[in-house]
Amino acid sequence: MRRFLTHVTASALLLGLILLAGSAGAEEFKGQCKTCHGDVYSFLQEGKHSALDCSTCHGDSSEQLQSHISNPKATKPSVKPLKEGPKFCGQCHPKYYEQYRQVNWKSIPKIEKGTPVGRAPAFDLLLHRYGFVFEHSEPRSHVFMLLDHVIVDRGYKGRFRLKDYRYFVPPEGWDGNIQELIVDTGKNYENAPWKGKQDVAGIKPWTFGAGNRVCLNCKTSDYIVGWETISKGGNTTGYAKFVRAGNDVAAEDIASGTVKRAINCVQCHDPHFAKMRVVRDALIEAVKERGPFPYDSEKNRKAMEKLRVVAFPAVKKNYREVIVWDAEEKDPKLNWLTCAQCHVDYECNPVTDIKTDKKLKFSDPRTNVFTWRNIDDAYNFYTKELGIYTFRHGISKARLIKIQHPEVEVWWESKHERAGVTCIDCHMPEQDGIKLHSPISPQDVGVNKTCLNCHTGWNEEQANYVIEAIQEYSKGKMRDAEFHLSRLVETIAFADKLGVDQAKLEEARELHSRAHINWEWWTAENSDGFHDPDEAWLTLGRASRLAEQGWKMLDEEIKKKLSEISATSPETGAALAQEYERLASKYEELSKRVEELEAEVEQTKSTPAAPEKKGACGPTAVAALALVPVAGYWLLKNRRKL
Repeated sequence: MRRFLTHVTASALLLGLILLAGSAGAEEFKGQCKTCHGDVYSFLQEGKHSALDCSTCHGDSSEQLQSHISNPKATKPSVKPLKEGPKFCGQCHPKYYEQYRQVNWKSIPKIEKGTPVGRAPAFDLLLHRYGFVFEHSEPRSHVFMLLDHVIVDRGYKGRFRLKDYRYFVPPEGWDGNIQELIVDTGKNYENAPWKGKQDVAGIKPWTFGAGNRVCLNCKTSDYIVGWETISKGGNTTGYAKFVRAGNDVAAEDIASGTVKRAINCVQCHDPHFAKMRVVRDALIEAVKERGPFPYDSEKNRKAMEKLRVVAFPAVKKNYREVIVWDAEEKDPKLNWLTCAQCHVDYECNPVTDIKTDKKLKFSDPRTNVFTWRNIDDAYNFYTKELGIYTFRHGISKARLIKIQHPEVEVWWESKHERAGVTCIDCHMPEQDGIKLHSPISPQDVGVNKTCLNCHTGWNEEQANYVIEAIQEYSKGKMRDAEFHLSRLVETIAFADKLGVDQAKLEEARELHSRAHINWEWWTAENSDGFHDPDEAWLTLGRASRLAEQGWKMLDEEIKKKLSEISATSPETGAALAQEYERLASKYEELSKRVEELEAEVEQTKSTPAAPEKKGACGPTAVAALALVPVAGYWLLKNRRKL
């Protein structure tokens, strides 16, 4: 406590000195900066930072600023909140900074989505072979956003690794600078931990080259002052330092230290206005087009009256924009828009044009777009309005949309949203007199600080009980959808091999595409259905029905084709029929085994534990557990007993 009070006292003294220095130097720099930066100067005058001089946040020294004023093109003054990271703002706002850096020890690193007890057990099959299948780890606290992205195996071909596994626990005082914790193995893997350990074929680890400058905009604030927004041309005006570019360019930005910290204070707080803001250009475009509440016209009207779109800097033809608003605005609440900069569905890759089947270049605005639509409208938005798809499934060849964590879109029209409850209320409750600046699960922070503020009739145990009931129910629906999607994928592959009519195959692929988006909307969304359980129930059921419709339709076509083949070649027909029987019976056996497993679980509730019988892991059980969707379903339902 003494150390904390000393820190606060020192910070308060520093703030006082900064304010005094600002007053003393205001005439020296503010007046001169105003000559060229009148737009930014006017922003500053409106906010709580109006007493500060430009030199407070810009320039390493008075000499550097004066040199810039004398020759603007020759000298570019530093932007301290970006150069020094969140600790710079933390000098005046120590509580916020300490909370930003706090680790949620309940959020275990490297929890993989595609495992029997993960969020999507059938992930590898159902996204075969999209980059995410190489590794899809569940997220941790915001301070880890960039680090976890950079070291993920699907990101940069394994190029960046932790210097030591102990750095999963950050060193004391760490402010999010990934350069202190990672090693760059280099393009030729000269420093790779596997050097000299490849087999005779020179096999490298199982990695992939995803990640680019667009997706990094949700992981870091280091691009902010040099990113050209979409409505200003995206990649075309030439005023911006950073333009949309792919994996190799992004990797070099990381290697050079151009990108080194996760999103920090300036992502959500405008340093000139000292108000809440949005900097993510795809969200700015979405809000300008459809508003913050596109499915509630009255809320939308009120919100749009409160928002202000600002383009700057004037000295560079206003190449970027921000949206700002009054942080205290209550009708409707708007601060959740800062969360919507990342917690939405989006495309940030060189996706494929449906008409030409060709990958888009980053100059195409469709490589940087937020869906900003609910699940009912998302598929047509991608396929009809934008005319794109993300990838072709490696087995079924269906055109699929890769969904990314649509938390905001799920929250719209939910009971919580209609009641005026936002992300801030549940994920950033009061702590130490301020809003918690390390957003985490309401259960991790404590339901007594979140849920029970409104649900006063519950105790903590009851609140957690309801949350888990909703999530377990939704997980069951996800597993059911995965069962039918898995069967559809394998049935399409067999039907294609058999030579089933292409029109029927395309019909099945379309059903696969529609079923997939209704399933992945919920496995990508991070609440396991809790944000809107009714919508999860409806749309996961839709995914199951569409997938079942597809494999049943093909089942009939396959049987017709087998009859045709058998008529001309009995031996070939018999062999193919036997192969198909094995495929079909695998899923039928699986269904039966699930019923048996569930019956066994029910029995254990009413009978004493007994020694395990020999043969419990015999061929049938092993076959069932090897089929991930249903095994995962059982394991998830009974993980507390294992």
